[in-house]
Amino acid sequence: MRTQDGEAIQLQSFFGRTIEWISEVFDAVSLFISTRWVPTKIQNLDCRIFDIFRKTDYAKCLQRAGLRITHCVGFVDNLHHGTRRPGTESNLNATLQSVFFQSAHKVPDYELVTFPDGLIRRAYRPAAGRHFDVYRARKSRLVDLMRGALKGFKLLGDKSYLGFGLWIRHPHAASLPGSSEAHVNAHIASSSTEVENDIANIFEQFIYLQCDMNREMQHPEAWFKKFEMAIFMHNVYTCVMHSSETALRFGMPSLPLRKYLS
Repeated sequence: MRTQDGEAIQLQSFFGRTIEWISEVFDAVSLFISTRWVPTKIQNLDCRIFDIFRKTDYAKCLQRAGLRITHCVGFVDNLHHGTRRPGTESNLNATLQSVFFQSAHKVPDYELVTFPDGLIRRAYRPAAGRHFDVYRARKSRLVDLMRGALKGFKLLGDKSYLGFGLWIRHPHAASLPGSSEAHVNAHIASSSTEVENDIANIFEQFIYLQCDMNREMQHPEAWFKKFEMAIFMHNVYTCVMHSSETALRFGMPSLPLRKYLS
């Protein structure tokens, strides 16, 4: 836990404890979240949350928003996060960074699945930059997880998911202006905006994620562990507040915290 002098003084004054004690508690809570909740709530699609009534409400919610596709319940998109260019020194960190450093975007990719109630239900760790989008989509096992948690329903995704049409609706390769295909493509394009809005909310809630030192000096995998915990805390906050910007935009109430943690 890193803090500036002013922040350390404020924390010690608020909790009435030393900064060392606060750091130990912070590390213990982070470890508990990463081992107890992140594997089931963030790294996988929790089947217990997606009952048939919730999935039906998601689909109706998106249809009320103007989507002309039935049985679509959420969005999937890739997050690009910057990392330091691989160094020339022959050490493990430089070697690992060279694996994740992508020649096209200069960043590693993270796969995120969000829903109209503002909850992020799945985040897949960074894929090696040398692979194509289709490879990363298959490697993430998203379709396998959907067979258990979202059976009978689909997600909206971008062109990275060409060939996943039974589970993920992707843009049509060619569409005429004003056609139904063009309408579907417009909604799919807007789905990435919804994911980006949810991610922006997390960055606002957890400023340390966009710290220049974390972005430039740490390995992407280390940053993503923090990102997973931030996603979980964002979901908890959304459930406690019973709403979010995304939920208000789609008119979809969030889950009660008790059900989310079940």
